[in-house]
Amino acid sequence: MGLKELSKENRANPFSYPLIVTLILKVAFPLMWILGLASSAPAERLPTVVTVESHLVDQIRRMIQAGHLAPGLSFSEEQYAFSSYHGFELDDYWHNPGELIYTLAISIPYLPDDLKPSAKAYIESEFNRFPPHTYVHTGPEGVLRETTPRPPEFSGAWAQYFYQRTASAMEATDWGTDATAPPWRFPPFNIYACWKYAELFPEKAPAILDKLRNRVGGPPALDEYHATHPSVLNNYIAGYYGFLNLQTLAGEARSAQVENWLAEALQKRLTALYQDPVSLPGAEAGGFIALVPELGDYLYSIALDRVEQVLAYQNWAAPYWHIARAEEITRRDTQRRYWEGYHSHIYETASQFLARAYALKWSREKLEKYLDAPSVYRGDLTYIQNLVATLQARSTTVPPGNLRIVPAQAR
Repeated sequence: MGLKELSKENRANPFSYPLIVTLILKVAFPLMWILGLASSAPAERLPTVVTVESHLVDQIRRMIQAGHLAPGLSFSEEQYAFSSYHGFELDDYWHNPGELIYTLAISIPYLPDDLKPSAKAYIESEFNRFPPHTYVHTGPEGVLRETTPRPPEFSGAWAQYFYQRTASAMEATDWGTDATAPPWRFPPFNIYACWKYAELFPEKAPAILDKLRNRVGGPPALDEYHATHPSVLNNYIAGYYGFLNLQTLAGEARSAQVENWLAEALQKRLTALYQDPVSLPGAEAGGFIALVPELGDYLYSIALDRVEQVLAYQNWAAPYWHIARAEEITRRDTQRRYWEGYHSHIYETASQFLARAYALKWSREKLEKYLDAPSVYRGDLTYIQNLVATLQARSTTVPPGNLRIVPAQAR
């Protein structure tokens, strides 16, 4: 029987064999699966959803199993060789111990109870080895975050590549005073990281606070550079929040001077927010690098409409911001064209995501749609921060009571 004859038969007989098969495949079988009639397999063997919590557990386990990690490396684009973050190139990722301590500290509350002890032991070991109140770079040693080995000729000449790499761990002694570094002698974000660490170990708060008393200083002037590099102000603001909260944790009165510096820095950040986003360098990622929840709350309450406008522009300028290592997502300076090379720096993905989580207050369901994947096998701190921000976000739906989701490692 040819196709035409079969088609005629189907039309003449609504209960023909092909139609019955179609009904079974499209209607009966799915209904049987829903009712649990088509399989006697236990629930944990059925396909399940890998939750955000499971992704976080997987990432933290990989770090714990590996031990101390080396900084990440990515030759993303020529402009990042000359763009500093915490005083080093943007493609010298996660070299600052403050980033590691902060990321782990905000992750631990969302880990299962059986993993929390080893995670706390790991963060304590890292803090003792490279305390962020002292160190600004952990040096090149450690287990690689990437899956592919680095060429020996590169590893042997690490500090010779570009002008800011360091051959060993570096303390913040008279550091950051040259013209190529940010306008601080100590990265203020590390103060915030120390506070988050002290929340896990409150008994250590007074000693950590003493180490930081001479590290906190007034905000920079809102000149042309800082108006177009708001990430600098973000770092100062994070530092002030961290110092004041650390004082409270240590049972000490909050410094009136630091309170004033915080108010001044917030006002400057608000002024910079109304800078034309076209004028921001592409490496600024819209100005949301080093955004912490407290600053996000401030921007949400004071300038929500403006944040939406800036992010709308950034979404046009870097439309693939949510894709790890996406090609050509960072514009060159004030133009929508690209330099040699094609990968954006990884902070682009995190800052854009966190701006939507902290300053726009997106729901968990909406944020989950923009979670992509880590950019390295283990130790992608920006990806972990995005996971935590998603878990912190409010949820607009309540999962059904009979829905059982099994973590990936339990299957």
